This record gives sequence, C-alpha cells and structure tokens, in this order.
Amino acid sequence: MIIDQAWNDTFTYASKLSDWDQTASVRIKPRRLLANKEVADSLFFPPELAPEAFHSIIHNLGDKTRQEILIQRLYTCLKTVAQLEQDQVNRVILKVAQRKIGVSLPWDIAFDAYKIYTDESYHSLCTVDLEHQIELTTGVKVHYMGVCHCLARLEELTLTVPQDLRLLADIFATCICEMLVTSILSDLANDPRIVRTIREVVADHIEDEEKHFVYFSKLLEFLWTHLDERGRQEIGPLLPQFILAFLEPDYTAIERTLTGCGLQPTEVKQIVDESYPYPQVLASMRWRAKATLHQLENIGIFENRQILQTF
Repeated sequence: MIIDQAWNDTFTYASKLSDWDQTASVRIKPRRLLANKEVADSLFFPPELAPEAFHSIIHNLGDKTRQEILIQRLYTCLKTVAQLEQDQVNRVILKVAQRKIGVSLPWDIAFDAYKIYTDESYHSLCTVDLEHQIELTTGVKVHYMGVCHCLARLEELTLTVPQDLRLLADIFATCICEMLVTSILSDLANDPRIVRTIREVVADHIEDEEKHFVYFSKLLEFLWTHLDERGRQEIGPLLPQFILAFLEPDYTAIERTLTGCGLQPTEVKQIVDESYPYPQVLASMRWRAKATLHQLENIGIFENRQILQTF
C-alpha cells in the first residue's frame, strides 16, 4: 500500500511550471489556421511511420488513396493523444490536484496538477479544431474511432492488480504515457515535409509536454518512494506493459483505414503483416522509450531484479 505520511527528506521538487502564466500555450499561443495553399505540396503524416501507405498493393490504387491513408493516420495519432489527455490524464491529474490519491502530496505538486489539467484540456481543443480544419480543406472525413487501443489496453492492465492498488496503477500508467507522448509528437513537429499548420499545432503542444515530462517523472518518483514492497511487486511489472500499450501501432485503426480503401481482408492482412514486422516494431518502441527508461533507472525502479526482468 501507499504510506500516507510526510514525504522523504531526500525528495525535492523544483517546479518547471512556475512560469506557467507566461509560457503555457493556452496563455500565449494564437489559434493556428490551416491555409488551402499549404496542402498542395506537403504531407500530412511522415511516410516512414505509415509504411502501409507505400505497400505495392496501395501503389496500384494511386496517389489519392495514399494521401487519404496518411491523413487518416494523422487523425488516429491526434485522436489517440486527445483521448489520452481527456479520458486518462485529466481524469487522474484532477485526483492528484485534489489530493485524493491516498498519500500526502507536497502542495506545489498538487497545485501544478491544476495547470496540467488546463494544458491538457487546451491541447484537446486544438486537436479537435485542427481535425475539423483538415476535414474542410481536404474533404477526407475522420473515421469513427471509438475507444483507442491504448486506453483500452491501459484499462485492462490496471484491472489486473488488487482493488486497493488500482488507483495507483492508474496514476503510474498516466505518468508513463505522459513521459512518452513527446517521442510520438516530435516526428510531426520536426518534419519539414509536413503541412506547416500541423507542425505549429504540434510544436505548441510539445512545448507544454516537455515540462509535463519533468512533472510526471517527479510524481512517479515520489509515489515509488512511498510504495511498500507489496505495491512495488504488483505495479512494477506493469510498467513495461504500459509502455507497450502506448507505443505499439494501433493495428485496428490501420486495418479500418485499409478496409475503407475497398481492400479485401486478405489484402489488409498482407499489407499489415508486411509493413509491420514485429522485430522492427519492437526496435522502434525501444528507441522511443529511451528517455523514459532512463528516468525509471534514475528513480531506482530497475534495482528490483524481478521488475528489471519484466523489462
């Protein structure tokens, strides 16, 4: 169980959100507006991250189909991040802000949680706005998504621990995902081939998320130091599964898009199998998780041999 007591003397928290009023996107960034002239010679999603769009079967369907696949991949990426922020992060971070997590938190950690709650709501607003502008500009409608793969998997995982530890597992899952999100968004923000307005929206998002990375790293550290051995043995082995849940491609969404192109189930399966060989997928996930794994090592989580073995 979490121990409800004063925090360790060795734990220090230096807020990266102390200048939030002057630096947060919600405070200072303009609304980003998509111009028709941007679309003609630009991409909507990095081709390297959507290999299915360049499969030989898709090549035979023409450039328009390839463009629609890339736009749908962008939609999936944006919707996944927005769902994570709305349904996972904000649900959990509000409990942190209100100090309803079963442990006495330092005041500034709880107060910064309110700022993150505001940031994440604003990010979701910008995402919905951007999606709608892309729909109007390109005529490509967003496919219905339902609950994204990541959220569904996180819920499955948190339900595997005893009832009294599920809130804590939920918080750990949130910390892990927030420590990973920049690794996904950076590909969009830093690729000059991508539509300028998309890059600007994502870059605004990343500026906030880089500070969130530090916050959630410290929150995870604080909770880990206050977790007893039983809690560590229950939650620790879930951490690599949380990473996989967030970073693994959403195969269901990819298959849905390909099916929407008029392909047969056997063709869809062939494209996915050949575009996403698992050793390559796993190598990509390891690379994206490097900064997060480094933080987990610094916190001391890998000192537990059983947990290290699960990784």
